[in-house]
Amino acid sequence: MPRPTGEQFIQLYRGLAYTSPENMDTRRLGRHWSSNRWVAEAFGNDDIPKNTSSVVIGALVHKRHIIPEGTEEWSNEAERYGAEGADSPESEYTVRKGAPVHITSITHYPNSTDEEHTFRKDMSLRELRKYRA
Repeated sequence: MPRPTGEQFIQLYRGLAYTSPENMDTRRLGRHWSSNRWVAEAFGNDDIPKNTSSVVIGALVHKRHIIPEGTEEWSNEAERYGAEGADSPESEYTVRKGAPVHITSITHYPNSTDEEHTFRKDMSLRELRKYRA
């Protein structure tokens, strides 16, 4: 599958605690993503027990699949799920349910700690994969 290009896509990240690349539910990666990789890493690794696996996913998402802030749809999502918005410290974007996300990177933290991530493994992707939010 060719890599999505152009200004119509935005690079986003999502941290998932208590999982590994082999155990990710690729049909439902989640709807709240950050444009800041380090924010996603914190969500994936903070406040989880030592020796617990986590993953940080990088993905390209088409802008039409991101709920625009200030709309009624975004307000309803924010009320239901606590979305913060792109200008918040979390740099958060809400992706529409079931929207395609094009994975660009997967970083596995097989041995996360509360203090510092002592081991990180960047997973190679032979081709860009399309998953769902």
